[in-house]
Amino acid sequence: MIIEITQAIIDQYLRDPPLKRLEICDTIVRRFIASFNANGKGPATWYYRFDGPDGKTAYERLGTTDTLKVQPARLQAMMARERIAKGEFPADKSGDLAKKPKAEELTFAKFFEAHYYPFVVPRKRSHIRDKQLAVRVIKAMGNTKLSEISRLTLSNFHRSLLEEDKLAPSHCDGHIRFIKHALQLAVDWSMLEKNVASRFPLFNVDNRSNDFLTEAELQRFVQTVQASENKVISNLIMYMLATGMRLTEAMTLRYSEVNLETRTISIPARKSKSRRLKTIPISDVAVQAIQSQSARRGDSEFVWVNPKTGDRYKNINKAFDVLRKKANLPTFKIHGLRERSRPIWRTNQCP
Repeated sequence: MIIEITQAIIDQYLRDPPLKRLEICDTIVRRFIASFNANGKGPATWYYRFDGPDGKTAYERLGTTDTLKVQPARLQAMMARERIAKGEFPADKSGDLAKKPKAEELTFAKFFEAHYYPFVVPRKRSHIRDKQLAVRVIKAMGNTKLSEISRLTLSNFHRSLLEEDKLAPSHCDGHIRFIKHALQLAVDWSMLEKNVASRFPLFNVDNRSNDFLTEAELQRFVQTVQASENKVISNLIMYMLATGMRLTEAMTLRYSEVNLETRTISIPARKSKSRRLKTIPISDVAVQAIQSQSARRGDSEFVWVNPKTGDRYKNINKAFDVLRKKANLPTFKIHGLRERSRPIWRTNQCP
């Protein structure tokens, strides 16, 4: 039971004791507890609950209701909270004070598993990517204590990713950004004094490509797409050209998000990069692509369904590369389909 503990409530339960053991948790001082024994056997006992040095839940006994009223017991709980926050834990059975292990003694691997990843899972949509980046980081410095990670350690690791693992410079920088975020959380949680990855020099290679297509290239690409035997991929690409939607937003499109009467598409906040509900109008080109899929609609709720698996497409990179090469566009990328300098595709015209 979680309520504000008052003397009237304590007196009531002492007069009319519960049949089973009962704990009342205070809303004013969190973890301040009054514990009643079953059938009123003896007075109730005051406790302060805390996380012990080993991470397990423990209790500090403050006294009993026959010697301590509510307000003095609450003050005792507040004092216990302050002591424990400083790392001064109650004495164990031997009489020795338990010492709080220094957080900086955690290795990076343990910190990632016990603290970082549980924290980012409900807060960061790209947490799976963090888990992938952590594989190489933990392999290189997983047994290194947080306080022993230095700029030199990061520099050697950064260089090894480029020279030994043969990763792209941008991929190497991604690992450092992940480490920087992890160490910054350790600083915020008072586990470290400073973030050694702060202002770390990255490669910062400009790997952007020019996805602008001339009118002739655009028409050649469209003709290649429309001539493809894979009509699902063909319709999906034409739909992306017509709407400018991101690949993930397009591949996860459901029929319930399509309104052909109003000619609009609704993108839920959970799918939108901006985390906001978006409603966008669609042209005849997009409507035709969706209607073409509706004609072969199965049991799936998704529009763009892989006929081999019966589920939505998870990746179309290989199929896109085939079409790109056939159209002789060696540098054109999927993200280029979002080129907003092509308003013609969001109209009813088509090359």
